[in-house]
Amino acid sequence: MAMERVIILALVASSLISMACAIPGTATFYTVYVRKFSSPHPSLETNDYTRNFHTWGEKRKQHGGRPCSIFVKTPPSKFTINGRRPMFAASACYGFEDRGTMIAAANPALYNNGAACGRRYRVRCTGPTNQGIPQPCRNGEITVTIVDLCPGCGADQLDLSQQAFSMIADPNAGRIRIDYNP
Repeated sequence: MAMERVIILALVASSLISMACAIPGTATFYTVYVRKFSSPHPSLETNDYTRNFHTWGEKRKQHGGRPCSIFVKTPPSKFTINGRRPMFAASACYGFEDRGTMIAAANPALYNNGAACGRRYRVRCTGPTNQGIPQPCRNGEITVTIVDLCPGCGADQLDLSQQAFSMIADPNAGRIRIDYNP
């Protein structure tokens, strides 16, 4: 009985210590980036990074697992994608390999030229970033795997998949404050 109490106390203490070392930041929905995109819809054409608010997995699911026309993430200095392409968006870390839905894109500093690929982070919502949804957080924390680069993210930002985001916060919030740690 005493040993069980010691084990429980140690588990509680370790979880409190691990969150005490958490990195404060913000989170948004995971997006796919494109440098230039020509579209039959002129409002979608751009010469800057454009954000597509559907994850790779969602697009595939919406189209029955078949390829579909989507925005494509490309390095800004290497490629220009014109027109519609029947393909899935590749991640910066794993190309077209499906890594599930509990995924995130790292800001450039955290991504560190690919060093963050495959790292897992525990993420917890700590509050709103705007007054639109005053209490967006849901209880609990999630674990996500870094599979992509978010070139437009700030130094403290993670781009979570919609599935991951919705487990810790109301998706209508769009952006939330978080704590995250490995």
